[in-house]
Amino acid sequence: MKTAAGPAREGEAPAALVGHPLLDQALWTRFRAAETPEAFTAAWLALQCRQVEGAAAGVLVLGEPDIGPFRPAAAWPEPAAVSPLLSAAAEEALRARQGLATPADGAGGERCVAAPLLLEGRVVGVCAVARAAGANAARALRALQWGAGWIVALRRRRQMAADAEMQSRAAAAFDLLGVVLEHKKSKAAATALATELARRFGCDPVSIGFRRGGHARIEAVSHAARFEARMNLLRDVGAAMDEAIDQRALILWPLREGADFRVTRAHEELAAAHRAGAVLTLPLSVDGEPFGAIVLERPGAQGFDQATVELLDAMATVVGPVLAEKRANDRLLVAKVAESATEQARRLLGAGHFGRKLATLGAVALALFL
Repeated sequence: MKTAAGPAREGEAPAALVGHPLLDQALWTRFRAAETPEAFTAAWLALQCRQVEGAAAGVLVLGEPDIGPFRPAAAWPEPAAVSPLLSAAAEEALRARQGLATPADGAGGERCVAAPLLLEGRVVGVCAVARAAGANAARALRALQWGAGWIVALRRRRQMAADAEMQSRAAAAFDLLGVVLEHKKSKAAATALATELARRFGCDPVSIGFRRGGHARIEAVSHAARFEARMNLLRDVGAAMDEAIDQRALILWPLREGADFRVTRAHEELAAAHRAGAVLTLPLSVDGEPFGAIVLERPGAQGFDQATVELLDAMATVVGPVLAEKRANDRLLVAKVAESATEQARRLLGAGHFGRKLATLGAVALALFL
């Protein structure tokens, strides 16, 4: 196999057009040993540029399929600023959705080749390489297109991993929903849920409360016997619930760096009083209106990682409406009748429901006539 050498860089072998058996061993080892997407893409781009005759610089741009935003994920040689001409070639390939070879800085200077990366017909990125004049453009473009499969495979694996994680999260959320559905009464359902959450996620305790009279009232606590005589601690939990419900947001304490601002005074006091290492409060909502919350406490230095927070948030979204319905069914018959009458009066006297108003007016007119 013939090898055409390009300009050498300090500390680096000359760029060359070679087959896979003769790829630079250090780069190939780095590529195979990559443990993060960043390391993988950087090694891949270096290997791609090694296969392009006369390669001077390269950039790999990635983004969400078809919609972006598309941003540089790797540049070669490292570190390197992406030139405007290389960026223009990448943007043009993205727009055209096909490989292209364009002049970079006028006749006789460097030229660019760029190839889009397609995953199931959708553009996930583009690779662009600036090369010396006189190099074979078709061969360079073909090398980029052949190598694109590695990045597409990486994106596919990441998508499969994300799908698998989402399915696992949904399965866990519905398992916990099953715990709630096993009980008819809201208190029994909340107690079973609190106990199961404490067991699964290593929390001590887990508290579930519903809002009544403008404040959260504790409905169920895991390890309930241990906390019955410590009502001041339960008041701390109720204050933390109110803090999350008032802000209509999940609250994790201690706050992570870069997290959205939240008022966490009640959570800090709760953690200090209970000697908890981390506190997570999840509002319970139905039709977008919070009516309660779940507070999970972890002892010691053990906190809640992002995957656990997302799983518990999904669980709260699923079980919230079910707990609300069980609470509504637990009320006395007279309370249900009063609520129904109030709702009907609101529909009759409030905005909208023109048909209902017209029918009522007709019935009243007929009664007066008779």
